[in-house]
Amino acid sequence: LRWTVEVTGLAYLARRAGTPITWAWRVALFALPVPFTRKRIIVELGPVAAVFVLMCLLSWPMRSFKPIGCALAYQAAVVLVMRWLAGNQSLSVALVYLCLVLACFQLG
Repeated sequence: LRWTVEVTGLAYLARRAGTPITWAWRVALFALPVPFTRKRIIVELGPVAAVFVLMCLLSWPMRSFKPIGCALAYQAAVVLVMRWLAGNQSLSVALVYLCLVLACFQLG
């Protein structure tokens, strides 16, 4: 899935900033506990960004804004979980994401 970062130019921006793309791909966002075990699933930045990009790119052949709305809802879920775990949740951030998602679905 690394090609998604190359196609969108995010890898170019990371290289210009001096950040190795292999390091940026592996940055842990948060960990989800697996029920009834002591294991945790680590959610990393690279795959999360790749899924977001793929969902956005899907809107082009579908000629619809709905995949972008789904991508923004996905990103909102990740961001809101990160903010909740960090203890700095904000109603305004959730409302901005909600407005963006609803606007994409309204445009259809």
